[in-house]
Amino acid sequence: MKHILLSLVVLLATASAAVAQDRLLLAGGEYSDAAYYTYSGLILPGPGPRENGRGFVQRYWIDWFGYQYDGAPGLVEAEAYGAEAALGYGASSESGWATFSVGARFTNTDLSPNDPTATARGKQWGAKFQVEGERDLAPSWRAGGIASYTAGQDSYWARAV
Repeated sequence: MKHILLSLVVLLATASAAVAQDRLLLAGGEYSDAAYYTYSGLILPGPGPRENGRGFVQRYWIDWFGYQYDGAPGLVEAEAYGAEAALGYGASSESGWATFSVGARFTNTDLSPNDPTATARGKQWGAKFQVEGERDLAPSWRAGGIASYTAGQDSYWARAV
């Protein structure tokens, strides 16, 4: 994990094509009795020009999460960390924005006790596809959503707000 984080830090520090106001740093977390999720991410302009709110973006993400489930050996506690890097294309207007990205994702999941029937365990690489966006519905109403799928890990995630 240390070499992945070090590589990510070096990559982000050398991304000099972006000026400070073009960088977006995101961090946060969620917690419940049976699950938690924490993350930190960075969005940067990608290669090429940005015109009329359209252009390429880079996304770098690290996360740490855990959850419980009923598995073959009984109650299983999972703890995982992951990292990803993606290139996307985004467009925006006065009424909203949307972005589609493709990248690589690494996840390392530890299960206690070990569940031999689990597909999400150990070190896994996958291609990640993500789409997200927001749109004005009325002067005081806005709707948004995000959905992702990681091939090779067969994992998905979605949220509407």
